[in-house]
Amino acid sequence: TTKKGVSGKTKFDVNLYTGINQAVNLPKMMNSTDYLNTVEQAWNNTHATGVNPYTLEKNRSDLANTNWMDELFENGRTNSFQLSASGGTDKVTYLMSTGYFSQDGIVIGKNDSYKRFEFRSNVSAKLSERIQVKSNILLNHQNKMVVSSRGDSPGIIRHALLRPPVLSVLKSLDDPTYSVNNPYTDLPFYESPSNFQSNLYEWSQNPVALASLSNNNQKQFKLFGNAGVDVDILADRSLKFRSNVGMELNFNH
Repeated sequence: TTKKGVSGKTKFDVNLYTGINQAVNLPKMMNSTDYLNTVEQAWNNTHATGVNPYTLEKNRSDLANTNWMDELFENGRTNSFQLSASGGTDKVTYLMSTGYFSQDGIVIGKNDSYKRFEFRSNVSAKLSERIQVKSNILLNHQNKMVVSSRGDSPGIIRHALLRPPVLSVLKSLDDPTYSVNNPYTDLPFYESPSNFQSNLYEWSQNPVALASLSNNNQKQFKLFGNAGVDVDILADRSLKFRSNVGMELNFNH
């Protein structure tokens, strides 16, 4: 329902809120030892001949031990501020409010943030004993940074579940594909321009890189307003004329 002002001295209301958000009940992920033991056993179960490549991999000293769920999620924060003023006289009443809401999500980095600013106004005025006018205005601006968390190919949670723990978050400084702008590992273990050992490990994307390099900024501006007039045609108010006009504008960019 639309809040309205009441006659009397101006009344101010202030509401503040801040909170911390966390990802909970996350699945327990295998460490590198458990993972290599599992894929080693899986290879043995195929009854393939020759040396088990994962047995050889267990002897490597350059493997990481990454928990991709721990790397992907962090504490998020929510902040909310609202200020309203209401009051008036026996002729004019008003209620005006403004608010700001921001949320930095639980995914690492700043690319899953949300910000919203709002302004509301509700004014009613008696022009005479029989004529009353009123107006409502809403201004709303939203700014969203969106990271895909769906189960499809670019979904960061999907890749956090699939990506082997033996892969590190960041590339080695000795990796010829390393760059300051993109230091994240992508394909498994670089050996040469055409060899990333993709035959041994899941060809998945780095979810931390997807979250950090995402740039899906969605902005929306909304304007909603209406104005109306009530006219008591008869003195006993048994017959009334009412007219309303409104508009709504939305800009997305």
